[in-house]
Order: sequence, then C-alpha cells, then structure tokens
Amino acid sequence: METPSLVFMKPQAYTEFQPLEEVLVGRSYDKEYLEKIRAPFSQETKRLMNYLLDETEEDYQILIDTLLKLDVKVVRAEKNVYHTAKKESYPFLANPRDDQIVIDNKIIFGNWNYTQGKETRKILADYKKYFLPDPAFNGINCASIIRLGEDIIVDTSKHGNDKAIASRLEKYFKPLGYNIIHAVTHDFKFANQRAHTDAVFAILKPGVILHARYDSEYYAEGFFKHWDLCKVPKEHEGWTFHSKWVDEKTEHQKSFSYNLFIL
Repeated sequence: METPSLVFMKPQAYTEFQPLEEVLVGRSYDKEYLEKIRAPFSQETKRLMNYLLDETEEDYQILIDTLLKLDVKVVRAEKNVYHTAKKESYPFLANPRDDQIVIDNKIIFGNWNYTQGKETRKILADYKKYFLPDPAFNGINCASIIRLGEDIIVDTSKHGNDKAIASRLEKYFKPLGYNIIHAVTHDFKFANQRAHTDAVFAILKPGVILHARYDSEYYAEGFFKHWDLCKVPKEHEGWTFHSKWVDEKTEHQKSFSYNLFIL
C-alpha cells in the first residue's frame, strides 16, 4: 500500500548510506500502452511483455512495502507515459535514479528540458525551490555519481559522465566545500559496456565496499585503496553476469523488447 499523500520535507543527501526518509519509486508502463505500439509484435511477445510488466510492478510493490515498514515515505508517478522520442527511448519514469539525484539539498535533473524531466518535476512540485534547473545537466548520468560526505565522485569513463558534467557539478558544489573527484571508477571492461556505477559497487559504510564483480579489484584511482572490499562470489545463486549487449539504437520498441528479454 502506498502512502496517500506526500508530506513535505527538505531534501538532504550527503552519502549513499545515510538513513532514508523519503523515496521516489519508479513505475513501469501501464498495460494499455501495448495497444498503442505500432511495431509488428507477435501475440507471444505481447504476452511476455505483459508478464514483464506484472513482474516489474510486483517488485516495485515489494520495495514499497519494505520502505513503508521502515517508516520511509514513498512518492510515485500516478501513471507512466508512453513516449517514443529518440532522446527518451527507454522505459519512461521507471528508474528515477538514472536522471535525478539529491546532492546536499539540491535536486539535479537529467533531461531537464525533455518530457521525462518535466513529468518528474510535476511529481516533485513541492520541492521546486530546491531544483537546480540547469540545461547543462541534460544527459547527466546520475546513477554514476557517488556521494561520500564532502567528496562527490563522478565516473568519467566512456559510458559514465563526461568531464563537462563533472566541471558543472564543481561550479555549483565546490563553493559549498565539496571536493569533486573526476574518476574512471571501474578498473575492468564492462560486459555490456553501459553499467552504471551504482550497479557495480555500493558503499556500505566508510571503509567498506560491496562489489558486484567477482573477477575484479576496485581502486578508483587509489581513492579506496585501504578500504575493505566485499565481493559477490561467482557462484552466487540468482546472479547472472551477462556477456553481450544488444544495441538499442534509437528505437523505443527495440529497447523494450530486446534488451529486457534477451539480457
């Protein structure tokens, strides 16, 4: 059960491991969107997509239930939107952490001027005075930015954020006392070449990292040199490390049908 309304509070985020008070949870497509797709999907593909939508919402509900039991407030979009613009060719509003991040008490939006950003701004309208509305953040990869107290680590690897994004963050947050670290935060070649930083490792507490790759050491240019590293074992039940990536190109339908089923 979701919370009936949003109780306003000041956004504050300084680390990846601080206690949660309020969480924006994503939402996958509503089933009626399938009828709007013009691509020649077979009935079997549509059946599988319906199944995927059901499973995804079930996972969201488990997450929401867990958060509510921990007294964390939950806010979501009432409905996802079918959208096919080339620059938004992936599940719309499904994964907020890709395009929004709270740093200090500012909310940064990727795709600020695109439909996705505008829709999210509606959801978070009560926080308007904390938005950082800079078009330069269009395309920012928020899932590849790590908050660690006064340090903000920006992954500037090929599929992370470019150095212009890191410099823009420096413009806003360095005067507040933050240290912006431009780091190629992965010392191995991604299997799918597009993994986000937060899908590769998690800081559990100062001095301890959980790493999702069993075959790699983590160093981030020496930043975590003396930290303890907990690795996911290769034989971990339920974990699959994929070895190929299907290029989504600019087709929304291709992204949804191939990437989410083949991978």
